[in-house]
Amino acid sequence: MKKILFVTLGLAVAAAFLTGCGFTAGNHRRSIEYAVSKCEERYGVELKVKRKALFPGGAGCDVYCTCKELPGKEIRVYGMDERPSHMLVCCDYIYQKYSDDLLRLTTDAVHEVCPDHIVNMYENTYNHFPPRDYDKNTTFADYISDNVMVLYDIVPEPMSKDEMLTCYYKVKSALDEKGIKVRICIYSVRDSAAADRVKRYTYIEDYTVFEFLPENDIACCVSDGDGSPVYREFGE
Repeated sequence: MKKILFVTLGLAVAAAFLTGCGFTAGNHRRSIEYAVSKCEERYGVELKVKRKALFPGGAGCDVYCTCKELPGKEIRVYGMDERPSHMLVCCDYIYQKYSDDLLRLTTDAVHEVCPDHIVNMYENTYNHFPPRDYDKNTTFADYISDNVMVLYDIVPEPMSKDEMLTCYYKVKSALDEKGIKVRICIYSVRDSAAADRVKRYTYIEDYTVFEFLPENDIACCVSDGDGSPVYREFGE
């Protein structure tokens, strides 16, 4: 009984702290209904609220939904204001709809020229929310042409600077041919065993779990700079 009381008091204190910092409880029924209905109208689907964000902060709506068109996926619906008349509604429906296909397309393109590479990538936008003017008529071609993607390409062997730059241009050319705009980051690791120890990036759910190897397992990397590749070599 005491444990339950302490937990309840702890949650109450946390809620009071968040409120004092300018956060609100959010996720009121009216706000959720409004935000979800706007997304249903925009994308021509019926969304069912599955769960609410634990601490939505100052958001009027921050929920995860499901729909029959995308089985097994959770669509995030987010509204910036409690008042429907002032609410800017965001939704990652298009991201959830096309991201698997884009990952496959990108992986296949890289593997055509570098079959032994490990490919990871994510969409470089806030919470995967695409532009507001995306709607039910948005095509896969629209999606891949309008989004800046970040590609992590892991090479399971040490490479020299010239080899890395050659690899960079080879991968870039392969992706350009497919019309995929990406920010390329290529990492050369010590050996295939080191490559196997790379924690795989969970592409759809949460990119924060992605981790590279310790630096002493990485030989060098090349990534996009201001219009040209930037090379970095790692020491022991």
